[in-house]
Amino acid sequence: MKKLILSLCVFVIALSSFAQVTTEKRLEFEMRDGWGNFDVESFGKFGLLTYAKKISRSDNEWKIEKYNGDLNLEEDKRIDLPRKMRLAERFDNKTHSYLLFVNSKSEFVLYAIDVEDFEFKRVSGKLAKKSYVSDFSVVGDVALIKQSSKKGNLLYSVNLKNRTVKRVNMTIPGYKPKQLRIKEIQVLDGVKKAFVYINATVKKQTTLYALRLDENGVKEDLFTIKNKENNTISNISASYISEGVYIYTGTYSPPEKRMADVGVFMCKTIDSKVDFIKFYKFLDFDNFLEYLSEKSQKKIEKKRGKKKKKGKDLKVSFQIAIHDIKVVDRQYIFLGESYYPTYRTETYTTTDANGNTVTRTRQVFDGYQYTHAVLASFDEEGNKNWDNIVEMWPSTKPFSVVRFINTSYSEDQIKMIYSSRSSIYSKSFYTDGEVAEDKNYGRITTEESGDKVKRSYSDLDYWFDNYFIAYGAAKIKNKGSDKKKRGKRLVYFINKISYE
Repeated sequence: MKKLILSLCVFVIALSSFAQVTTEKRLEFEMRDGWGNFDVESFGKFGLLTYAKKISRSDNEWKIEKYNGDLNLEEDKRIDLPRKMRLAERFDNKTHSYLLFVNSKSEFVLYAIDVEDFEFKRVSGKLAKKSYVSDFSVVGDVALIKQSSKKGNLLYSVNLKNRTVKRVNMTIPGYKPKQLRIKEIQVLDGVKKAFVYINATVKKQTTLYALRLDENGVKEDLFTIKNKENNTISNISASYISEGVYIYTGTYSPPEKRMADVGVFMCKTIDSKVDFIKFYKFLDFDNFLEYLSEKSQKKIEKKRGKKKKKGKDLKVSFQIAIHDIKVVDRQYIFLGESYYPTYRTETYTTTDANGNTVTRTRQVFDGYQYTHAVLASFDEEGNKNWDNIVEMWPSTKPFSVVRFINTSYSEDQIKMIYSSRSSIYSKSFYTDGEVAEDKNYGRITTEESGDKVKRSYSDLDYWFDNYFIAYGAAKIKNKGSDKKKRGKRLVYFINKISYE
């Protein structure tokens, strides 16, 4: 069987300035024989998977390869699909990768890949017509598929064991189906629960409901998360604390500014009843603006002072990727990564009504730029104890919201591992908010000696233990002495990187 790998380069780079970051192994893939759409997903000590699609009008084939922790190829398998099936969504957890393929008739094929033993399970079926898949998650052995259309949202459950497909009842008393919109689906792997957050809207008044499902996709509870301030909850994430107790956090917007997130909320429910819900504006965090230049901070503080004189509060807007709440030393630890959307100007030509060729420009979404993260502690009543900031500027701008920081928690410390401006950092905090360690392990290079990279993109992800992986694509020109590598080549690459 032909392999996608045409060259395998193993080498070690010692960085003179730090000598602490080492590229231990590099794989290069040249996509030939019509292969493309290359992607990578890591699964800790289970290794990683690569995905590639056959670019062909007659075939619809995918190739999945499994690599171990040493980046050695262990096995590969092919997926053959009906010609008009396309990949709609992919969902990955710690042990499995799920690929959902659909066609225009709303027929679907779902593959569940057990990463450890590399076993594939296939389920097919049919969803609602004239709707498209807009979200996809898996809890236990049940896949939850959200469909959207002009008439509203639908939710289906697909049981991977008995291969049954069912529509989940989202009825809420007092609301018509078209007044209900699924905001998002969240899976809590540790307790095998899923939360489906639903916005119920009547006359511009929106109430947030949480539908909790068990690992079989069966409804456990439906309850509302209300607040007296009438703030709109923009995004939400639940964390399991103990039996019947959950903490929710996310961002919110005020009634007069519903499309702009101005702060963070903390909410606790006991037996599905709200115990407390508290709101904190971003400017309520002592260190939230520290990532800005001194000039920018002074400018905002000046505006804030003017607002206070008028008896008003200044509200600044940010978008935050929220991590699960953790309990450390009887504190609720909040971590959120701040980002903003970026755009590029694209020039294109078109023909007007008179047949003339016209050159125009348009703004095109160019990914999310992450700027900093906020770490904060709240007591058991939702009151803020302290907050701190972590500056970050990832080398890649993802097109969907992700979380770059990997965390670990002990009884007295919160530790983070992350990358920023192509370097690896670790930062630790004591439970009183003081910095325990702040370390830069050095800059990562993804090129081989003699390479001149003309164009590239790359992602950098924490893998396991003290390893990261850097992967992406590059157009390379090599003038080195090795004849096998000399010349131009377009490659996908994976680098295994260690830090000490």
